[in-house]
Amino acid sequence: MAKSLFEPKKIVRYANNQKLIEGGLAGAAVPPRQVSATRSVPKVDSIPADASNVGSSNTPVDFGGSTGDNNPPPPPPPAGESRAFSFDGATELTSSWDSTGGDKTWAYMLHGTYTPGWSQSDTGSYVVMSIGTPDSDDYRHTVYFERTSGSDGYRDFIVTEATSGSADYNRRKIELNASPYFYSGSDLASDVYIQLHSVFGHSGYTVENGKQPTRLSGSLGYPIRIQETSTNSPSGRARIANKPWNSNDHVISIGGYHSGSASYYTGSIANLAFYKIGATSYGQNSSEVMPDLTNDPNVAWYWKFEGNTTAVKGPNLEVVGTETYVSSSI
Repeated sequence: MAKSLFEPKKIVRYANNQKLIEGGLAGAAVPPRQVSATRSVPKVDSIPADASNVGSSNTPVDFGGSTGDNNPPPPPPPAGESRAFSFDGATELTSSWDSTGGDKTWAYMLHGTYTPGWSQSDTGSYVVMSIGTPDSDDYRHTVYFERTSGSDGYRDFIVTEATSGSADYNRRKIELNASPYFYSGSDLASDVYIQLHSVFGHSGYTVENGKQPTRLSGSLGYPIRIQETSTNSPSGRARIANKPWNSNDHVISIGGYHSGSASYYTGSIANLAFYKIGATSYGQNSSEVMPDLTNDPNVAWYWKFEGNTTAVKGPNLEVVGTETYVSSSI
């Protein structure tokens, strides 16, 4: 006679507790694996119509015992950006120059959300975006973070730089509101939304998490947030301002110089939107979190990095290095 399914089961003890205490788990014998018996299906008067599909499709069958979907869909992603591209310090995203929105960039605005990957004691430059000629500083526009250390301690800047040959350049450094805490692990340096405005030879500013940097004189006891160094060469400035880019000679790089360098970006970038000269609006806003700019007609290039490097607008990017994405808290 077959045993009742409700008959108490025999409990097999695989190891003595005292042996485990004295010899550890490694010393305990491994019990042999056994094939379990197949449980028979009790006979019913009729089989539900849906049961005929069991084993022939992936559709779960509800026999009336559940009150909801057996396989509910995954929750929708949070509003805005939910992924970010992770840069390991030796990876960049590249493309040939793309003329969407125009061929000049001496006035532009860059929106992005950043989490630095360098440590508190690291110093150096970390390129966000560069446009130029590979292996040359001739006509190159660059945006990068810079962390310095000196008699006044650590300081963090975002820098816009344009070069025209080896001597002519125009550079603007703006100290971040998060300075000197813009480093990995800092409470002030996670998913920082920065709007960077740059007009070479004239002006520039940043809006950081919806707030502009402090612009007070150092003589009042406050840090000077804006430092600018540039050449006085009129010809150099003219070359920078009037230079048009073209896809045959020039490239775009996110995270480096498209040439290999010691200034690779380290950390994550959740999104980037680039406005070129000629846009009717540079998109300044006071939001603490970067909005979705998909429908902004003035954005020339836009990457969301939602698991890929496909552009919402502008060129798709090629990964040179390791392609990794991380979840973002925004």
